[in-house]
Amino acid sequence: GYVTDARTGRPAAMWLGRRALSKPTYPGLLDQIAAGGQPAGMSFGENVRKECVEEASLSPEILSSSLRAAGMVSYRYSTRRGLSTKTIAVYDLGLPEDVFPSNGDGEVDEFILMPMEEVMRSLKEELPKWKPNSALVAVDFLVRHGFVGPDDPDYIEITHLLRAARPTPS
Repeated sequence: GYVTDARTGRPAAMWLGRRALSKPTYPGLLDQIAAGGQPAGMSFGENVRKECVEEASLSPEILSSSLRAAGMVSYRYSTRRGLSTKTIAVYDLGLPEDVFPSNGDGEVDEFILMPMEEVMRSLKEELPKWKPNSALVAVDFLVRHGFVGPDDPDYIEITHLLRAARPTPS
């Protein structure tokens, strides 16, 4: 989620969740305000709405007016069984300044409204504080909203890494 600057119309701050210390994976790390695995038989849109209600206590009315599909991010990582490729459906959620996510299911210790400059600094200087795939989604947001652009020295590499190639059948 994000909040827009009324003067410029650009995102001014990003809502992030700090994962609960009781979570078995990535406890205490920065994360999106809502995310989850994709169940069979449920559309991406249905799933993201369900997760936003469950994890961030956001109303269906806010979601119907503010939630927008924004593409896909894919990445690869090594496991004991070999190379794994994952794809994440990405959504933008522009929230009014007077709407605050709140913990709905115990998976988040706190929600933080982080200014965009701080998001960029944190990703550059404090990457270990981020859940890895959440950092990718945040970088994708920065690219799509013009905070990282073609004049940045690492732009080509960044944009390529956000769209890992699909694995080829063996």
